[in-house]
Amino acid sequence: MQHLQEIASMFLDLLRRGLVASEEVVYMNRTGYGFRSITKGKTGMRWLKILIVLAGAALTSAAAAQGNQFGIDTSDFGPEGVWNNYCEVDRMTDVASCRLYIYRLYENGREVEYMSLSIIPMGQGFAVFLSTSEGLLESCAVRVDRQNRIETRMASINMCVFSDATGNQLVEQFKSGSSMLVRANYLRNGRRDVDFTLSGFSRNFEEMQRAMQVARR
Repeated sequence: MQHLQEIASMFLDLLRRGLVASEEVVYMNRTGYGFRSITKGKTGMRWLKILIVLAGAALTSAAAAQGNQFGIDTSDFGPEGVWNNYCEVDRMTDVASCRLYIYRLYENGREVEYMSLSIIPMGQGFAVFLSTSEGLLESCAVRVDRQNRIETRMASINMCVFSDATGNQLVEQFKSGSSMLVRANYLRNGRRDVDFTLSGFSRNFEEMQRAMQVARR
């Protein structure tokens, strides 16, 4: 968990230095609006890919240990399909590292795959990490209830990132939504749609916020 928080902090630093930016995209149907994330220059792209791979590895190590019904240990990550929050305070710096997360398991032929979402506080906002086990991603999209989808092309191996305005917008939609559809578009393996509930999100979000406030005192 601490490693994932450090990766998120490094990503925030890229935003502040202007190496990563956000760009609004109007879709071809002229009625839906979404967002995609872009990087500025080769330096930004290189660091972004490194951070996404590191974040993917951090989340994969946790999510891969799930699913008792598939003979996999779930003791460290909580029950499938349920929102959970986790915070720990660094004893040296008194800084709280928190995240809110959910995961789903599904069968893909003979294999058991997973998809998870983690919301991590970054500065004054939030980043949303989408993690999957099926390989190299081209883009990801999230649609809450019947609202317009939000898309990101900030993607790499097993990971998409919704940062800056897109992450904050998703969090606001999660608070008032009832369910969401998540789509992962793979570079070579087509696409995968997975449904997630938003029941319990607001309660866990408030618990995480309270834990962070206590840590700042």
